[in-house]
Amino acid sequence: MRTFEIRFDFIDHQLRILTSDGKSQIIELKPRSVPSSIGSSKTLEELNLPVTIHMMPNEIENPILFDQDEEPRSYDREYAIGFGASCCRAIGCLKNSAPVCGKCSPVHFFGAALISR
Repeated sequence: MRTFEIRFDFIDHQLRILTSDGKSQIIELKPRSVPSSIGSSKTLEELNLPVTIHMMPNEIENPILFDQDEEPRSYDREYAIGFGASCCRAIGCLKNSAPVCGKCSPVHFFGAALISR
């Protein structure tokens, strides 16, 4: 069975896609439109990772389909670094909390776009 992982790197400002068979791709995190970001999903095809991206955003008012949202979007490196640091602090707090019986998962980030296989 082949698996993959997508990692946000808020130090080098990259999105890293890693596969269980050792292949990888890197997408630079930078200001761009949503469709150009979705165009990066071609990277998933290049890695032979067939996915379907649901184009309707969740949990926002007046959503615009991702592939039709041509508004330029910002990427603020300082905010990204702060977000990454917050995740690291959350990991530290959770590791120092009372023991939990059952499954323990790492800190996750779930974006509004749902990706399915």
